[in-house]
Amino acid sequence: MTTMNPWTIQRVVKNGRYLRAYVPDHPKANKHGYVLHHRIVAENKLGRMLTEEEVVHHLDNDGRNNNPDNLAVIATQSDHFVIHNSHKSRAFTNLVCGHCSKEFKREVRQVKWKKQFKYYCSRHCMGLAYLEKSNHRPNSLTVKTEVL
Repeated sequence: MTTMNPWTIQRVVKNGRYLRAYVPDHPKANKHGYVLHHRIVAENKLGRMLTEEEVVHHLDNDGRNNNPDNLAVIATQSDHFVIHNSHKSRAFTNLVCGHCSKEFKREVRQVKWKKQFKYYCSRHCMGLAYLEKSNHRPNSLTVKTEVL
C-alpha cells in the first residue's frame, strides 16, 4: 500500500455542526473547494484516502473537535449507527392489566400517564373488558319505555 502526501489545509470554516477545510485540489472537494475537516485530518493520519463507505466518528461526539486522537474511522454507516445507538436501552415500566389484574411491562414511550386510561396485558383481555363494559350499558333496543 502506498502512502499519500498529507493534504495541505489552507483555511478552516464553520459549517453547521462540523468544520470544513479549504483543500481545492482534493478529489472530494465541493465546487467551492471545501471538504469536511475531520475527513482530511483522518486521511492525513492514516496516510491514505478514505473510501466512500468509511465514516469518521468523533469519540467525544463533538463534531468540531478534530484532534486526530479524537477521531476513529468506521467501516460503514451502519456500524457507525450501532456505535451511536448502543447506549440507548429501552426503558420499561410495570403496569397492571385493567381486566385480569396481571402485572406486565410496557415501554415507557408507549404509556400515556392518564389516570382514566386503562392498559391491558393482551388483546384478549382488552376485548373481554370491552365486552363486559358494553354488556353493562343499557341497549336502546332492549330498554322499554312507557308512553304516558
